[in-house]
Order: sequence, then structure tokens, then C-alpha cells
Amino acid sequence: MAMVMMLAGLPLITLIIAAFHAWKAGLAIVFALVTGILFIPAIFLYFNESAWIYAPAYAVIALIGGVVGKSLRSGRGSE
Repeated sequence: MAMVMMLAGLPLITLIIAAFHAWKAGLAIVFALVTGILFIPAIFLYFNESAWIYAPAYAVIALIGGVVGKSLRSGRGSE
């Protein structure tokens, strides 16, 4: 179950939050970088050394979510 959360649950949550953030505030590359950086303490607290690959992966997923959210933002008209 932990593997399912690591490979599907957490990335999906990251994508949704990043898309919502970009939809509300516009695309922010800093948000993606902070997402990756803030995953590093979780490696030491909850996971092991093999989870280092997920830090840049979550940053990329957050960036993809930001692009999706920005495209949804541009589609809602000029408010």
C-alpha cells in the first residue's frame, strides 16, 4: 500500500495542488522548485535513501501541474 501511495497517490495530489495553484495565481516555477526541496526532509523522516529520485520527480510533476493550471487559467477569460 505504501508503494501505491508513493507511485500514484502523492504524485496525483502534487499535480492537483500545483494545477490549482497555477489556476489561481498563474504559473510559478518557484512553486515547483519549492515542492522538490520540501520533499527532502520527508526522505529522512518517512522514507529511506532510495527516495532521493522522487524529489526532482515531484518538482517536475508540480511544473506539469503548473502548466496545466495556467492553460486552464487562460481559458477562463479575462477577469
